[in-house]
Amino acid sequence: MLNESHNRAAYASAEFTPAVAEFLNTLPMMVRVSDAAGRDFWFSRTWLDFTGHSQEEEIARWTENVHPDDLEAVLDGNRASRLALHLRFRLRRKDGQYRRIACTATPRFSSNGEFLGYIDSCQDIQDLYTEKEYSNLE
Repeated sequence: MLNESHNRAAYASAEFTPAVAEFLNTLPMMVRVSDAAGRDFWFSRTWLDFTGHSQEEEIARWTENVHPDDLEAVLDGNRASRLALHLRFRLRRKDGQYRRIACTATPRFSSNGEFLGYIDSCQDIQDLYTEKEYSNLE
């Protein structure tokens, strides 16, 4: 179950409830949720298992696990557009290896149309690349 400090931060919006979090934790992909100001406030169990960090650690500094060559693109990402975004970047796994990640960031809106932030669904796609393809990306 989620801890109390996490509950306060993550569920500040009535649109993101404990039931939603539990549902997202059942998905086989990594999920990240941000608020309207762009602050990340929740990461799925799959994401936390991938990085080996706690919820609090990931909220505080998840970008430290993004490959330095990919960080600018991840941070820029044009989230101000409030449109769906598709990103590819390298993220450090808990064993220290950088893995290629495909991420779709989908804008979240309340029932009255208020922009609430983004929900990102991400997959480790490293195994889809051959050694040759991967070496061309580095």
